[in-house]
Amino acid sequence: MIRELGSPLRFGWVEVGRRGKHRRQFPAVLFVPMSVSTMLTEAHGRTSPVRPCPAPRIATREGTTAMTTHKASGRSSSPLASLSTGHWFLDAAGSSVGIRHKSMWGLATIKGLFTKISGEGEIGADGAAHGTLTIDAASINSKQAKLDTHLRSVDFFDVDRHPTFTFAAAEVVPNGTDAATVSGSLTVLGKTRPLSFTAQAAAVGPDEVTLSGEVVIDRADFGMTWNKAGMMKGLTTVALTLRFTHR
Repeated sequence: MIRELGSPLRFGWVEVGRRGKHRRQFPAVLFVPMSVSTMLTEAHGRTSPVRPCPAPRIATREGTTAMTTHKASGRSSSPLASLSTGHWFLDAAGSSVGIRHKSMWGLATIKGLFTKISGEGEIGADGAAHGTLTIDAASINSKQAKLDTHLRSVDFFDVDRHPTFTFAAAEVVPNGTDAATVSGSLTVLGKTRPLSFTAQAAAVGPDEVTLSGEVVIDRADFGMTWNKAGMMKGLTTVALTLRFTHR
């Protein structure tokens, strides 16, 4: 379901040196889009240092994401550890959930915002956090009335039978000084798939926090397969900005 950004590995050979018998071949592994020049060897036969590539985060068809997490034992040293324990509520006025997707064979990008969202969460005394985000599917607003009507139809959101999308966060773990790894499950069109992503934290205080991030989703994982004449290209990006307050 989730496709993290990355590029395939390509294997080949790099030739170095002057023409003739002094010309040598060396195996090269190119991680696109790294410049080929960074992989070239020096003319005297010593290999130049290769810049290390960060390990890509891999997604399976089922939607599980292999990503590095930093487990915290109890309250961590992250600013997120300063958040008050107890019940938290989503501030809908200070939050947004939007989508974008390539259409018209990649020539145009569909963009829209969901205008009705709600959510809540809980932080325990040990720092463990969980919560839910509920999106009113019919509240999609792309500023194009005909497009919104189509998105609400059975071809896409099927809002009459499935009025909401729900993300249930089972775990929120501080990851560095201003980020958190959020793990849980997303339910769309009655189908539930695992979902994990990294959220950046801002405006962190005892009684408020704003989490933002982007998640790339394959709508086909939820049975949303309409694609007339192949006009829908690639995956769907969901952009989240979620402000929670403690009461």
